[in-house]
Amino acid sequence: MRRTCSLFLVALLLTTLGSTLFAQTAQLPTSSRLRGLVNTSDTPVAYIGGVLRTRFEDPAYTPDTADYQLVAGREFNLFSPENALKMKNLQGTEGVWDFSDAETAVQFAADHNAAFHGHVLIGGHRTYNPDWVYTTKTDIETVMNTEIDTVVDHWLPSTGRPPVAIWQVVNEAFDPHITFPANSDWTKGLRKNEPIQKYQGIDECHSTAGYVDNSNYDIFVDKIGTGYIEKAFRRAHQDNQNAVLIYNDSGNGSPTPNSSSAARIDYIYEMAQDFVNPLHSGGVVPINGIGFQAHMGGDIDPSLVRSNFERFSKLGLLIFMTELDWSVTGSSDPITNNNILDIQGRRYHSYFDAALRVPGFKGAQVWGISDAYTYHYNPNPGQCSDGNPLPEPLPFDTSYNAKPAYYAIQDALNVQYRDETLTDTGFESGTTNNWTSRNGGTLSIVSGSDAHSDLYGVKTNSRTVPNSGPSQDVTSNVLAQGSGRYFLRGWAKVASGTANMKLTVRLQDSSSTAFQSTPAMNVGTNWTLVSGWMKISWFKDLTSAIVYAETTDNSIVDFYLDDVTLSDGNLLADASFESGITGWTTNFGGTLASTDSSTDLSTGYTTYYYGNKGVQVTQRSMPYHGVSQDITSALLASGKGTYTLNGMMKLFPGSATINGEVRLRLRYDDVNHYYSVSGTVGADKWYRLSGTINLDWTTLQGAVLYVDTTTGIDSYYADDLLIRKPFTPNSSGSGTQ
Repeated sequence: MRRTCSLFLVALLLTTLGSTLFAQTAQLPTSSRLRGLVNTSDTPVAYIGGVLRTRFEDPAYTPDTADYQLVAGREFNLFSPENALKMKNLQGTEGVWDFSDAETAVQFAADHNAAFHGHVLIGGHRTYNPDWVYTTKTDIETVMNTEIDTVVDHWLPSTGRPPVAIWQVVNEAFDPHITFPANSDWTKGLRKNEPIQKYQGIDECHSTAGYVDNSNYDIFVDKIGTGYIEKAFRRAHQDNQNAVLIYNDSGNGSPTPNSSSAARIDYIYEMAQDFVNPLHSGGVVPINGIGFQAHMGGDIDPSLVRSNFERFSKLGLLIFMTELDWSVTGSSDPITNNNILDIQGRRYHSYFDAALRVPGFKGAQVWGISDAYTYHYNPNPGQCSDGNPLPEPLPFDTSYNAKPAYYAIQDALNVQYRDETLTDTGFESGTTNNWTSRNGGTLSIVSGSDAHSDLYGVKTNSRTVPNSGPSQDVTSNVLAQGSGRYFLRGWAKVASGTANMKLTVRLQDSSSTAFQSTPAMNVGTNWTLVSGWMKISWFKDLTSAIVYAETTDNSIVDFYLDDVTLSDGNLLADASFESGITGWTTNFGGTLASTDSSTDLSTGYTTYYYGNKGVQVTQRSMPYHGVSQDITSALLASGKGTYTLNGMMKLFPGSATINGEVRLRLRYDDVNHYYSVSGTVGADKWYRLSGTINLDWTTLQGAVLYVDTTTGIDSYYADDLLIRKPFTPNSSGSGTQ
């Protein structure tokens, strides 16, 4: 939308679902649901899921079941039952099977076109197993085999029941009390075969009254031996060779250095390394992935999360976050802070952002659906008496309103801030030093009308095959940025005639070669934008990543290329302010300063949104004063069209609510043209300003993006700004050798 010489506001809209659907009027975003951001050809992951409570469909047990099921079915494409598949629930009495609750959960997933993750076949912890296993049985291996066979076979395709895509074969087999460091023999880390103590359990509210801790005991280790995990996987694979089989454990989502959790995950890694080794006695164990439980509280180090996940990915294993929630009552948090949900959202984002950069990351499940029913605390009257504060750990509150955590997951799935992976993207060095000719052809630097923008471009002639052209090795930069969604674009034209052209990334890993390409465009003698989204990923280890231009119709005509980029598609440099305020200035007034953690948790007031830094703008004397960046060159390189405009904004403490906006000022035909997205902002929390704008111009003379207010001159914070072409799945097909 546009108007000339004055401001046009695009209001930020949130859909309010009517009371016919939600008695408590839940607020949900207009943009894609979580499940709409996964499982496409270019998506970072396949699954975003939730865990279903027992009898979630029963109004007597789940009074708000209509709201519960509506949100669950709309947001998630993977489900697990919280307790219904545990042995003690399926077979409370030996030989008497009750699949009713589990069947309801599996059918719910099928009815909502979602996959099902079977949690769990065999649990090492006492809470998973019925009393009769401990009191009357001696042949525990037969008990284990019968459980696996009966449960897996119950959902085989031949039964006509909906399938189970993922089986959690063994859960929590490792000792939670291990001391660091881990022993080189992973079997030393398993729960011990200590004498059984009387078990009285923990109630649904996690009250410890009368609790005797015998969590270190595993009857399967005691009676079968340390080889029971391997036996369980081989048995499950024998029953269903098409299912994904994973090992799952607690405390391993974000291991604290030199802690028992770090020792436990080291043991799990050594087990996985042993299982996938071709020299393993009996051959490779049929394990497909690792489930990382992540019941979180307090801060994490995203680099530790990523490095931890990556070492398993390099074994060829899939990575799942299986039990994710984040209690706001973590010991490091200022509980009285009214911005605590913003802090929680930041942590969700950091965790997802780290995981999404790992090529083996397959998906995540939050442990529940809403704060009304959580692993930590159940506020239903009469069920809890411990008086603990509600930890609010999930993305939806007790009324099914989307929290900052919801938007954080959505943001992480939708965009990851990535630096440019190519060097000399516009050939402005005046040389071809960073570029080489691939498969023949000669590169030469050109200027004038043969450059798309600025001073220089490159020409390729004497080509011998369609895929010869300018190329650049980006292996190290892609490894640094990580796996996931990238935007590749460049401008091309041919010397004469026409040709179909595309840009391609060739990926070589430890086992194969793959290609990701933009859609092919018919290019003539005028500059044409060639661009598209793609998923860049690999198996185990990335050994080579090369970007190049090619023709697709057996044409070997001479062509020109300029302004080639491979990044997140954002036209702004350092849009998340993680390098401070370098590259940013003010729009005719105001003072800029970088914000970081020193002004955050210590005062209980968040001054940046995602990452570790943001920007503050003070000493404003006019509403249009604000943080700004010139994007003229970037916009010329990106081209006309529809763009997403987005930013986070928050006023200084004590400020009254006003109207804020992210605004773009284009100058062409010697006139300023304004585009913006706007909405209410205040000091109580971070506010999202988001929408789409359609850009067109004749000869672009300038483009500046800035954040301002339409009323008032209050000081404000801003973070995570974005202007880019919206993501659209790419179905262009492969590149060529």
